[in-house]
Amino acid sequence: RKKGFHSKDIAKNFEVSTNALDMKIKKLAKKGKIKVKKWIRDDNYTFKNISKENLIKGVLMWWCEGTKPSENNTSVEFVNSDPVLIWHFLNFLRKLNINEKKIRLKLKIDLKEENKAQKFWCKILNVPMSSFNKSSPFSGNGISKRRLKYGTLTLKYSSKKLLMDLVSKWKEIMEKGLPKNMEDS
Repeated sequence: RKKGFHSKDIAKNFEVSTNALDMKIKKLAKKGKIKVKKWIRDDNYTFKNISKENLIKGVLMWWCEGTKPSENNTSVEFVNSDPVLIWHFLNFLRKLNINEKKIRLKLKIDLKEENKAQKFWCKILNVPMSSFNKSSPFSGNGISKRRLKYGTLTLKYSSKKLLMDLVSKWKEIMEKGLPKNMEDS
């Protein structure tokens, strides 16, 4: 763990399940033998202080470039390589008064460029380096038709509640604009 290995890799190495490993980690943490990050569970965001225009813009960006709800998805995720688009989406989340400690970032990039790209994103988004999870390398044969200077960034905010609220807001926005003949279909 101190070397940065993920639980899945450690469990595989010792031929145990990730659940068994997680229970062992919890026991060691209770005894004070290791330190673990505490999960941040509060969801005190609000849609009250956001203008209709910003709400529509934010929800539309998420619907187009974000991950959709599924059985296993408990987070609002937004994936893109455009710094302006990522900045606008994060700005939308900030207008909701989210807990910024819950923001996690992940890059998909040529790992030789990782440090430079992380510094770039931190500066653009005004987030600490500690917001980054382990980066993923670009897959394939290494030849990219369109080289992405700062990679593809996944912005993740862990909140099933916010995810479902965004779906609800999307439906509200879209249903208001439907022509009468579509509402009956």
